[in-house]
Amino acid sequence: MPNILDAQVLFNRVRMWMAGVSFHGRRDLYELFGYRRYVNHFDFTALYYRFGVAKRVVDAPVLGSWTDPPQLTADNDDFNNRWNLLCDTMNVWHNIIRLDKLVGLGRFAVMVIGLDDGKPLDTPITGPKSGRNVIYLQPYHEGAISILKWETDETSPRYGKPILYNINPGRFIIEAMQTTMTTGMNAFELRRPFNIHWTRLVHVAENMLEDGVFGTSRLEAPFNDLNDLMKVSGGSAELFWTLANRGMQINVDKEMDLEPTDEADLEREVEDYQHQMRRFIRTRGVEIKDLGSHEPRPQEAARLLFEMISCSTGIPQSIFYGTAVGNVASHQDRANWSDRLAERISEYCEPVVMKNFLDRLIWAGVLPQPNNLQINWPEAFKLNPLERAQTSAQMARSSANLMKAHVSAATATVPGPPQTTTSKDKDGNEQSQTTQTTQLANIPPLFNPDEMRTIVSFGRHPPVFATGAIPTGATPPTGQSPDPKVDAFGDAPPGENAGIGASGS
Repeated sequence: MPNILDAQVLFNRVRMWMAGVSFHGRRDLYELFGYRRYVNHFDFTALYYRFGVAKRVVDAPVLGSWTDPPQLTADNDDFNNRWNLLCDTMNVWHNIIRLDKLVGLGRFAVMVIGLDDGKPLDTPITGPKSGRNVIYLQPYHEGAISILKWETDETSPRYGKPILYNINPGRFIIEAMQTTMTTGMNAFELRRPFNIHWTRLVHVAENMLEDGVFGTSRLEAPFNDLNDLMKVSGGSAELFWTLANRGMQINVDKEMDLEPTDEADLEREVEDYQHQMRRFIRTRGVEIKDLGSHEPRPQEAARLLFEMISCSTGIPQSIFYGTAVGNVASHQDRANWSDRLAERISEYCEPVVMKNFLDRLIWAGVLPQPNNLQINWPEAFKLNPLERAQTSAQMARSSANLMKAHVSAATATVPGPPQTTTSKDKDGNEQSQTTQTTQLANIPPLFNPDEMRTIVSFGRHPPVFATGAIPTGATPPTGQSPDPKVDAFGDAPPGENAGIGASGS
């Protein structure tokens, strides 16, 4: 197995060496622009900590997906009660947010699930046992994880997946690199590394393609553009510092013979002037010229780079800036961003994060098997106060107009057959009178009541007016897998079927 991994690393390096090479190898754009060919989680972590735009690239999808968490409901109350208790006691959503951020800084991350079964972490969980409780949830970054053992049995549903992990909690603490053996205020006591079996953690990776274990960091695609943006922002500040005041030129008259003491006094007075210590210089036979100043304009270059980063990440520029130019731009950016979040939820948050997390808890016996589990995600697009008022008014007008049309269709009349009546006058003579009658037109309504409610609420998802999570629509239940013994990540706990996937609920 190590030979296979070494060959894979070598292949990746060769592939990255080919990036940016053109004209049959005579032009190397990566070398020309100063780009790094091979980057890993160390580079992503350093960029995340020290560059605000990179932090936004990692955090924005996470906060947009999990800040307003989904609501889980099942037909059996014991599942609902246990799940709500777990969320209250273990701060589940906070830990999932931490896990998702760590996933974006590397190829994968794990969530360690501590149970009260009293067994070592490197032993597998031996089947569901009701009444187990979670005592801690701890997410870890790729930099703190080593995979010790892989599944090599080709008949196993987990073929090619990790079996045993080693986790070193101190490897992600940057300050720990500066610790010493002596105790003090700046010393860090690192926790001991430990081994853990795969049934006691949740392995999460994003942007997976062929590889079902490792994904790619959210910072990998925009890495070059982020470094260019750092050059622009830092270079413009340095340029401003050097060119805002270019200094001054001192010409000493060629006929002027300065004594060493006079030269030293002149140099001291110039330095005092430069450092704002005095605002005058005494000169004799000396001409001073101001070299002028120049104002750098990096806005165009920065705007181009933000467009490139937005294209590679799918994050609208207004999400980076926090504002947008004009109402239309803001509304469109928010609508586009809500679409990206909906895609992320359907592709990653629910099938990769939520389902695997629930499968582990169900297999461990922390949660009972759910019946008809539904994961209801709130609408990603939220209305601001003005849009709420406008939407309410429009919904009221639409409702009134549709109701008028419905009532008009139900009470519409058409001419009916003539009706002849006879009567006698005072002399006893019969008289006949014909009158025109009307009858209901029986016009079928254009919309039935359910269709009118759908039209008024603008589709399947009604507008979200409240600040809390409002379940809208029906999300297909998780756990359905072509192989009932394998969950979404290809994990089947030994001996029995896996969690939700076993019931098909």
